[in-house]
Amino acid sequence: MFRNVLLHISLVMVMLPQVKLSLKLLQVGRLIWSQERKASYS
Repeated sequence: MFRNVLLHISLVMVMLPQVKLSLKLLQVGRLIWSQERKASYS
C-alpha cells in the first residue's frame, strides 16, 4: 500500500514537468496561430 503511494507520487513528479511543458507549447502554438491569422487578414 505505502509503496503504491510512493509510486504514484514519483509518477506525478515525472509527469508534472511534461504537462507544464505541453501546456506551454499549447500557449505558444495558439499565440503563433493568432498572429498568423492577423497577418493573413491584413
